[in-house]
Amino acid sequence: MKKKENKKPTKDKNKRSKKVVSRIINILSIIVLGVFLYYMYKSDLFPIKYFRIAAITLIALEIIYTLLCINKKRSGVILKIFNVFAILFILVEAAAFYYVYRTITFLDTNLGKNYEFDEYYVIANVSSEIKDIKEADGGEIFYYVDTEHYNELKATLKKKTTAKIAKTDTLDESLMKLSYPENLVILNAGTYQSITTNDETYASYLKIVDTIKFRIKKEKAKTPDIDITNTPFTIFLSGIDTRGGSLVKRSLSDVNMVIVVNPNTRTILLVSIPRDSYVQLHGTTGRKDKLTHAGSLGGVELSKATVEDMLDIKTDYYVRANFQAVMNLVDAVGGVTVYEDATDRRFSCWTDRRCWIEPGENNLNGQCALAFARERYEYWDGDMQRNRNQQKVLKAIVDKMTSSTTLIVNYSSILKSLDGTFETSMSTEEITSLVKFQINDMRGWTFKSQNITGGTGREQTYSGGSTPLSVVYPSQKTINEAKDAIAKVLAGESLDEEETTEE
Repeated sequence: MKKKENKKPTKDKNKRSKKVVSRIINILSIIVLGVFLYYMYKSDLFPIKYFRIAAITLIALEIIYTLLCINKKRSGVILKIFNVFAILFILVEAAAFYYVYRTITFLDTNLGKNYEFDEYYVIANVSSEIKDIKEADGGEIFYYVDTEHYNELKATLKKKTTAKIAKTDTLDESLMKLSYPENLVILNAGTYQSITTNDETYASYLKIVDTIKFRIKKEKAKTPDIDITNTPFTIFLSGIDTRGGSLVKRSLSDVNMVIVVNPNTRTILLVSIPRDSYVQLHGTTGRKDKLTHAGSLGGVELSKATVEDMLDIKTDYYVRANFQAVMNLVDAVGGVTVYEDATDRRFSCWTDRRCWIEPGENNLNGQCALAFARERYEYWDGDMQRNRNQQKVLKAIVDKMTSSTTLIVNYSSILKSLDGTFETSMSTEEITSLVKFQINDMRGWTFKSQNITGGTGREQTYSGGSTPLSVVYPSQKTINEAKDAIAKVLAGESLDEEETTEE
């Protein structure tokens, strides 16, 4: 007769094995939860009431799970359920930790920079045989008196060439030297961009034979000591015409917009100023200049100060972004929808002929959203409509990010799209407080717009020398209307449709 096997030891062994697995999962879940809660608190991205609810709930569940794991009695099905949930929580918390870590790294990288770059070009006549600065030995390199970083430039050039370095009194005089193919001239990248944009013949007349870039210590911007979640504030937005690479200190400011935010009324006012506005640049005397040149002469600080003089206000913060930021961000949120109501015909954008705009709704990717924001030749009022288009694109991006799950679903892509394409005087704490504010109250925002307009003409400019350039004469009436609208939004007063129309 066969002896009956004793199955009890095997069952006990399996039970002990399951207990060991449960305890391993339990220990892992405690570690992950601790790290998760620490970084959630450190990031300061979430409203404290939500953080407390989440922390208390998760800790309570972890305590119950731990008690089940150390209980020597049968826990059976309940323990299995907790094991499954523990694994799910580990995965969710790990994913959340990744997003929080990405956010902290992104903010520290982009907001914590204490340096910036200034870039210079060594240029020659296009007919010159010089293709590289090393071929300039024995010749002359000219700079004009306003050139910054002269000592650093001179030291760098001496390492590259034996050419003589000479000074001129004006930009015009420097450019005249290029009539001789053996001469070279040093220009700040912003100045070069300015002259080749103002006169397209220069673009075909000049060539760049060398680029010199300086890393400069950045002065910390002075910002107001206010709580922007309950106090109205203003931002100067400068959009610069660079498509990639690092943000150089000086570049044409093609977008000049004052954004007024009132968190109490959840109202955002967009005030656009034509890039070619003929204004007195802050700190200068004599000839006026085009507003866009402020960015190429003195960076965002000069642009901001000039706009403040024009509108008789003090802006609290600035944001400076290149065109790559627009393209990347629109693509990251899955495209935007803008409404074309200024024309009744289909047209292709002058900066990118692959982009077609139809009357009515248009679903645009990043490339075409940028082209639409830059379009001016298809409209009778040119720059004025371009300002309106810029506002439409900005509003479409904000609407897309705040009125749906876009921000959550595309969060990682949005951060990646903005990395290295912008700078701002806002601190990490101020950015995170706005994020918490929006999470705490997911209501949408009311957008209002105001556009400064004016007639056009041609004038000699502060930076352009004797050559008359196309300019816009800002209408004092629309400037006054913009001032009034800004004051009302800051005061929490409502703006009706009549108050946001243009001349």
